[in-house]
Amino acid sequence: MSIAHALPGTELYDYGASNGLIQLSMSDEDGHQMPNITYPGLDEAELVEAVESFYGRILFSAPASCGE
Repeated sequence: MSIAHALPGTELYDYGASNGLIQLSMSDEDGHQMPNITYPGLDEAELVEAVESFYGRILFSAPASCGE
């Protein structure tokens, strides 16, 4: 899981540019990947927490038993 980035030439970028939502920075001072588009009503800290929570619960959890 990663945070979506609005890349030039994409519909998301065009939407963000036309609505003043594009930012230049794609990481914070701690090195967290940040979106280059703002999401009204969603705080950047919430995005970082959601990604870290996902990695903690899914990627770094014990593997499933695969039916054994």
